[in-house]
Amino acid sequence: ATQVHGRWGEVRGLLTWTFSWEMGAAAVMALVALVAVPWIPGMTPERHAGLRLLLPLLLFNGWNALLIFTLQGLKRIPRAQFPIQQMLVVGAYALLYLLTRLHLRAALEVQVLASLGTLGILGFWVYRFLPREVFSTPPTFRVRAWMASAVPLFVVGTLFTLNAQIDVLMLGALRTSEEIGLYRLANRLAGFVSFFLLVANAVIGPRIVQFHERRDYTALQRFIRTKIRLAFLGSAALAGVYVLLGRWILGLAGQAFRAAYPTLILMSLGQLVNVGAGSVGWILSMTRNERDLMVGVGASVLLNVVLNLLLTPRYGYFGTALATALAMMVWNVILSWFVWKRFRIRVSVV
Repeated sequence: ATQVHGRWGEVRGLLTWTFSWEMGAAAVMALVALVAVPWIPGMTPERHAGLRLLLPLLLFNGWNALLIFTLQGLKRIPRAQFPIQQMLVVGAYALLYLLTRLHLRAALEVQVLASLGTLGILGFWVYRFLPREVFSTPPTFRVRAWMASAVPLFVVGTLFTLNAQIDVLMLGALRTSEEIGLYRLANRLAGFVSFFLLVANAVIGPRIVQFHERRDYTALQRFIRTKIRLAFLGSAALAGVYVLLGRWILGLAGQAFRAAYPTLILMSLGQLVNVGAGSVGWILSMTRNERDLMVGVGASVLLNVVLNLLLTPRYGYFGTALATALAMMVWNVILSWFVWKRFRIRVSVV
């Protein structure tokens, strides 16, 4: 929004403010973790020394995340999505395995170095692509307005994290550890179905604000639907692969995992509905309707808990998958209704 209206001082102020908060939050989290580490049963001095690297690791990873989102805001999507950190980590690990036996401290040192290298590359790109006016304009701080968005988004992020773990936690509490293994593999494979939506959202996100600032919601609907239909084709193709080859793919992890085939198909269908609903969450979060997003995700978390309590004891991990898929569908229905209520547009695949 600040780019659309040329408020370059606000861009500089926002970057300064968020990076300062990230530094403080990561430092507090790391220090709390380090204080708690000595009290963990079985903690050896070697492990304790290795975990001291948590502080720089949290700082670098936090800054990298902010730089990635800054590049997305600048519409430099390929650079923001370039998996350079993973490449650095894999290369460094491979080299370390060739030279010496890998242990905890060495593993953390590799991750710190990889994160530092990624930070340098992303930082260079952000400096290169930021408009020069950002550096020549004094920073402007609108902390109250930013916090009005940050607090609901923090709650939404917490609810998303909770929702992603509820199924496994409740399955572990109500059933056996063997079922957890079957469910987790099916769940992770099904999660790849929504990968195409993640890629589409990286392109869609920054453009939502531009259309919103111009109040051109017809063009916004047309733009998003074009991208979502492409994403849906990719997701449907992958879901089709699971239908045809799912038993064989699961069997690669062991013959016992073939029993999770019905769960894989069910969760893949749930993810396909999620992709087909479109970027409803992004629209709400990018147009200062974070509270609507919070209501939708909160309702999904509550429904997920209730359905797991009803279905998991009776149907096992298939009941867990059914509860998770239904909660995801309801969340998309609620968010789609909010988008229609606010903007009178539909961004689903149909």
